[in-house]
Amino acid sequence: MVLEFLSCLQTALLSAGYDDIILKVKQVICLESLYLKKDLVAVLPTGYGKSLVFQVLPYLLKERDATKSWSNAQVVGPSVVVVVTPLNGLMYDQISKLRGKGAQAAILSVTERVDED
Repeated sequence: MVLEFLSCLQTALLSAGYDDIILKVKQVICLESLYLKKDLVAVLPTGYGKSLVFQVLPYLLKERDATKSWSNAQVVGPSVVVVVTPLNGLMYDQISKLRGKGAQAAILSVTERVDED
């Protein structure tokens, strides 16, 4: 299973356009947990590379779902990654990068207007 994950991860990194990246240990742990269909909450420091995790994740899940060992599980449709962030600027930058790499990405936002008295 570990070799299968690492093979899928390598393919996902290449598919996402990260052919020259070296992942940090906690990034790999996060991706492996999600690959194994475990829930995950990752609280990592600013600049650690959380964005890289969710940018690579759709490619990793697509590769996982295409492997034979997962073929006995019914895959209803493509995997969906939901990222919750309060940083609008970061969201728009990430969506732009993902779309530039051919990924389908969208922003679901709620804007609240506060009227001044």
